[in-house]
Amino acid sequence: MSPALFLWAAGLTFAQDCPATIPETITVLEAEASRLAYECLAKDDAAGAALIARLGDPAITQPGRVSRALAIWRLHRLDAEIPAEESRAYLADERRLVADGIRAHRGRLSPSPDHTKVFEQLPWYKPNPGYTDGRLGELDKKNIEIVNNPPKPSAPEEAPSAADEMAEAPTAPPPKRSSGCGSCATVETFPRAGLMGFALSLGLLIQRRRR
Repeated sequence: MSPALFLWAAGLTFAQDCPATIPETITVLEAEASRLAYECLAKDDAAGAALIARLGDPAITQPGRVSRALAIWRLHRLDAEIPAEESRAYLADERRLVADGIRAHRGRLSPSPDHTKVFEQLPWYKPNPGYTDGRLGELDKKNIEIVNNPPKPSAPEEAPSAADEMAEAPTAPPPKRSSGCGSCATVETFPRAGLMGFALSLGLLIQRRRR
């Protein structure tokens, strides 16, 4: 058992003189690994999110201690669903501790002496010689699965490329084609009545020439 986990397992009596804030408590935990820090974090519902955030912080100095604190915090809340973000935050030792704790919570005698020392400090630990995994509820099974096999984070959506934006841009209508004869008259050039008069005059002229 790690020294930090042993300190916590030595006895769980929630102290009244916790640091003023959760970040201060985490700082104490990383500096000293004191039982007081584990206790203060375990009893505070809001500590879970802060511990997860700290485990994702590149500046963290003692990830093992913070991961253990998160696992102990979760062992007090095994009737709630474990979110994916939390499952990804645990280190390997704490994955095993939490998964074992879920079964121990339903009556299994832990096969790990180190885990047993932790579970014995929790009010729900009452091993049942007749335990089978059939005692696990759907939430228990879901939590074990997500702790043992945390899902990968969703990939961020990629910004559209310049080529995609150009492809999606509206296109202008094609220009009107020119006949190439700037001085040629078209049917639209002449009013309807004038066009008929022109045709009659042209017919009379042709008839006169034939005579």
